[in-house]
Amino acid sequence: WCVPCREEFPDLVKIDNDYRGKIDFITISLDFVEDIDTLVPEFLSEMKAAMPTFLLVSEDESALISSITKDWSGALPFTILYNTKG
Repeated sequence: WCVPCREEFPDLVKIDNDYRGKIDFITISLDFVEDIDTLVPEFLSEMKAAMPTFLLVSEDESALISSITKDWSGALPFTILYNTKG
């Protein structure tokens, strides 16, 4: 769990709490598959996160990165906000 992720995540939880019912907020984990049932839930519990969390898995990391957005280099954390128009 990188320091920037730990610094950013409380703000994301606050946004989710403040705008619940007005926006749909999800988090996507790029962690190891073996951590999704152990370390990820522990972290989310510690952060008091209630938003749904998904695990994104890909055998081709470069294809994964470019499929998210051309503006993303693959560095984490990375936050994307979409409006109704995408």
